[in-house]
Amino acid sequence: MKKLKVLLLILGAFLLVTLAYVYYDQSQKTKMPTDEELIKELSIDETRDGVKHIQDKVKIDDNRLFVPYISTKGDYSISLWEWDRGKWELRSWGQKGEVRIWKGKLSKPSSYYLVWNMSPKDNIGQIKVSLGKERVFYVSDQEMRYNPEIDLSTEINVENKTYGYQTISEEWVQFLTHYYQAETAINFDSLFNHVFANQFIVYTWIAKDAKGNIILPENSVFGNGSGGGESVDYIIYQSPDE
Repeated sequence: MKKLKVLLLILGAFLLVTLAYVYYDQSQKTKMPTDEELIKELSIDETRDGVKHIQDKVKIDDNRLFVPYISTKGDYSISLWEWDRGKWELRSWGQKGEVRIWKGKLSKPSSYYLVWNMSPKDNIGQIKVSLGKERVFYVSDQEMRYNPEIDLSTEINVENKTYGYQTISEEWVQFLTHYYQAETAINFDSLFNHVFANQFIVYTWIAKDAKGNIILPENSVFGNGSGGGESVDYIIYQSPDE
C-alpha cells in the first residue's frame, strides 16, 4: 500500500509539472517578442546587416511568426520565426524579401504560405508565382511510371504594401497533396520521399508593374539569406530575359 501511495504521489507530481509546463508554454507563445528582442537576435550573426526598423510582427499560426524589416542598408528584408522549446527561434532570414514558401507541416500543403517583402523602389504592382514540374519517366517495382508536365500559376497584388503573406492556392494544395501521396506509394521513407518528390518541382516568380508589364525588381532580388531547412522553399526569380 505504501508503494502504491508513493507511486501515486510521483505520478501526481509529474502530472502537475507537465500541466504547469504546458500552461507556461502556451501563455508565453501568445506574447509577441519585442522589437528589441528581435533586433538583438537578428544582429548576432555578422553576415547579416543591422536592423533599422521592424515593419511588422504577424502570427501566421500558433507556431509561426513572420517579421518583415528594413535593414540599416535600406533593404526590405524578411525573417521567419518558429516557436520551439518555449521561445521564438529564428528559422530563416533574407537580406532581400524575395518570395518563398513557408511550410507548417511538410505532409500538409494546406499549411504552406507564400511570404515576401518587396522594395518600394521597384514599383512592383504584382508578383506571379509559378509551380512547374517537368515530365518524368521512372521505374518503380518493375513498373514504368510517368508524371506529366505541370504549370500552375498564381498572381498576387503587392501594390499597396511592401510585405505580405497568403496561403498557397487551392489548386496548388490539391496538386501537391495528390503528388506527395502518389510518391509515398512508392514506399520511400517519408522524409526521403519529400526530398525526392521535390526534385521534380520547380517554383519560380516574376514581377510586374501596375500595368502588367514584366519588370526587373533589382532592389528586391539577389540578396543573402539562410536557414529554414525543409520547412522553407526559396523560389527562383525568373528574369525578363529568360
